[in-house]
Amino acid sequence: MDKKNVAQLTFGFVLIIGIVNLFADFTYEGGRSINGAFLSSLGASAVAVGFIAGFGELLGYALRSIAGFFADKTHKYWIFAFVGYAINMLAVPALALAGNWPVACVLIIAERTGRAIRKPAVEAMLSFAGKEMGSGWVFGLNEFLDQFGATLGPLIVAWVLFAKKSYKYGYGILLISALLCLAMLAAARLFFPKPQDLDKKEAVGLETKGLTNSYWLYLVGGALIAAGFADFALIAFHFDKTNNVPMHWIPIFYAAAMAVGGISSLIFGRLLDKIGPKVMLIAFFLGAFFAPFVFLGKFVLSTIGMILWGIGLGAQESLLKAMLANVISRDKRSTAFGVFDTGFGIAWFLGSAIMGILYVKSIAALIIFSVVLQIAALPIFIIAINKQSQQMSQQKSRKLLTISKKMLKIFFSLIGIGISIGGFLFVVYPRLSISPGESLDPYEPFSTPFVIKNDGYLPLFNVNYSVTINKMENINHNLQFEDVKTTVNSIKSIPKLSPNKSTAIFIDKNISVPPKFIKYAEIDINVTYKPYIIPYTFTENVRFKMATKTNNEYFWLPYYSGQ
Repeated sequence: MDKKNVAQLTFGFVLIIGIVNLFADFTYEGGRSINGAFLSSLGASAVAVGFIAGFGELLGYALRSIAGFFADKTHKYWIFAFVGYAINMLAVPALALAGNWPVACVLIIAERTGRAIRKPAVEAMLSFAGKEMGSGWVFGLNEFLDQFGATLGPLIVAWVLFAKKSYKYGYGILLISALLCLAMLAAARLFFPKPQDLDKKEAVGLETKGLTNSYWLYLVGGALIAAGFADFALIAFHFDKTNNVPMHWIPIFYAAAMAVGGISSLIFGRLLDKIGPKVMLIAFFLGAFFAPFVFLGKFVLSTIGMILWGIGLGAQESLLKAMLANVISRDKRSTAFGVFDTGFGIAWFLGSAIMGILYVKSIAALIIFSVVLQIAALPIFIIAINKQSQQMSQQKSRKLLTISKKMLKIFFSLIGIGISIGGFLFVVYPRLSISPGESLDPYEPFSTPFVIKNDGYLPLFNVNYSVTINKMENINHNLQFEDVKTTVNSIKSIPKLSPNKSTAIFIDKNISVPPKFIKYAEIDINVTYKPYIIPYTFTENVRFKMATKTNNEYFWLPYYSGQ
């Protein structure tokens, strides 16, 4: 077969696998865009959301080393692909049937498990095309198609949420893309039964008896990136809790991040083959600073944060995998990808669990944890690049070493600038939270105090709040606004709220109802305030509804209309 035909065949294989992954990402990323908010609506706590997200990633990544090992031993790459995709795809639309958060968590973990089974085999098959097309371009193109599907999926889910006002319809629509994914996978197997034949030559200089030093350094650096990279489930939980991003915008934010990840991975993947690994360092540096924007900012800053988050995610799935493919021998690719993913997943689990706990304790500590760990990975990647260069010619090695030294100087300069700017914004940017009491008397719900707290480092001034009743039902489930003496939109003022201080709102002073009258209620609490230094009035609006836990205990739950 001549070189032109080999190139066409290789491109065809990469393209059809990319289409398979397009539908796959459409399905599970569409579901993941609302998983955090869905769990929140079912009564799950921040710690539970963070733990489940991390545990799902842990189990999913841990199984990859086993799946990768057996895929290399048996060379039955397609069997692992079919089993994994089937579980991965069908678990997502099944979430439409989940009636409580523990059942939903089982399905979320099942989806991650299916992805674990098929991921090493698919990555190994793609790497076989790297010798002909270039590893950066292969993984970049695949990631671009991945993220294209990951962009469309959340957008469709957002449209369904807007139209149907229900998470269950959002999950149900994803059954269509799941079936299309499995159909395209069958077509790929029919046209390319032995993808390993695309790579007949072993790369010069690679160890065949074990994994290289560069590989292990990439693993350590990848683990630091994973530990500091917040799962979107926790980000969506934060958006849902703080009302910084409306419910139907949450999947749109996720879709935008996926689009950024796809486009950046395509561009960076091509540049990786052209100008070398410094592209990877730039991408991970940018992605490391998503946390301050996402967890401290309002709508606009959260948008910037999700763009940076998308760049970081795209780099993980394309640039890092392309670098690994260049230091792994042909016969160990599935095993090596699986081992790498296991270490990556353990770090992801530990990081997600820690960030879930830090979210409850201190948003500031969460942000510092995230940024510091990801930045710490960059010097390790530079060392790995230098180790890899030792297998090249002396001329190329000296050139790469010089580039690495320059990158280190630029790196530390950017770190200093970033820390200075980030520290200033962190101190001056205001943060205010509104939270209710844990339990309440269902017949006297307005006796529960709500707490307004200044979570920032500078005082807040002219803190004004008002309460609005959106819905109220009596014990017979009849709307009875006329039986309630209410002062709606009454403005109360607090002249100054010092850092880390709080004040209680006793709503029953504004709203008086007969005893044992209320069966269900929905209220809005609107707070405006002026921060120190910044000449702008900020607004916080949180909506609460009466809900019940599994033990039938009543509590106020933050929510959006239609939830």
